[in-house]
Amino acid sequence: MKLLTIFIILSVFVNQDSWAKVSREDLEMLSDAISKAYNDELVSRDEYVEINPPYGVENPWQYNILHASYVRVEVLGDDSQQMQLPYDNIKVVHMLTLFGGLGELELMSRDGLALIACHELGHGIAGPPLKETGASTEGQSDYFATADCLEKVFQHLPIEDDLTFHERAIQAIEFGLIPLLEEVEGVQTSVNSRSDEVAQELDLSPGYYPSPQCRIDTLVDGISDLGRPICWYPVASDN
Repeated sequence: MKLLTIFIILSVFVNQDSWAKVSREDLEMLSDAISKAYNDELVSRDEYVEINPPYGVENPWQYNILHASYVRVEVLGDDSQQMQLPYDNIKVVHMLTLFGGLGELELMSRDGLALIACHELGHGIAGPPLKETGASTEGQSDYFATADCLEKVFQHLPIEDDLTFHERAIQAIEFGLIPLLEEVEGVQTSVNSRSDEVAQELDLSPGYYPSPQCRIDTLVDGISDLGRPICWYPVASDN
């Protein structure tokens, strides 16, 4: 099978949440929710999104690895049939890979995994600013995750608690990304704090990530439908 991989985003946007571990059934529900939220729109432009498809890494959920990734795959020739895609017109697949180590985190929840998936999808469809590789930047993918994706996906992932979208999304940050960033980066972050960084120019290099607090600011601003924060997105970029 011929698959032309345009780029691979190896993401450290892994997440924990405050309620329970994530099962394979939860993963399947999330996969279905992502499909319902985006594939009608994507298929209309000959694109498709899929989580852990059989033509990617073989059963990544079985591996206890803390990792998530995005791959843009161009579908060539007879690949559509070999990949068992449900539509014949697909030219591009946005392939999201979520490894099982995410589900094994003690404080992980299905909503936390949804936030990861939204970030990864953002690398393919969130738009500019783009990295030099052609993928949406980390900051833009963070912003897309809460400004666009998460609310759409939550509509297909019902929960028992009567929470507003804002409350539910904030919980996914407070009990997920924040403690993980503190462990990995060794810094304190909060949804009630703000980075004092002022970016002078956009960093479009492939390996650049905004600072931990800047990423939290970006997620919060996305929930609140605010603009992208100046800690990574210079004001002059809108001019």
